[in-house]
Amino acid sequence: MVAIGERTRAVSTLEHAASLEPESATIAANLGQLLVLQGNMGQAEVFLRRALALQPGHIEASHQLGVLLAQRGAVAEGLELLAQRKDLATSTSVQRIASVSYRYWQRLRRDH
Repeated sequence: MVAIGERTRAVSTLEHAASLEPESATIAANLGQLLVLQGNMGQAEVFLRRALALQPGHIEASHQLGVLLAQRGAVAEGLELLAQRKDLATSTSVQRIASVSYRYWQRLRRDH
């Protein structure tokens, strides 16, 4: 597990990298994922959406944003992103993870 101080430094480093490389979907997605870990869901959503705007097929950003949105109550949009991720996944292990995530959020939607 990454210590909170290390995570804070990592966020600062990625924010600086994002300012230098604003067209990098990977930097935006990584920053979004770190912000989720910090509990900063609003900022995480901004960077995950930026990653997908820059690279619509970004698998990690699709998954993380899909989960984040579903957890925040935007279940339909979250499921759509998880389904897209499942369609985009090429390796067997990634497909399995995407499939499990998609089924989990489908069940969550039925329960609400």
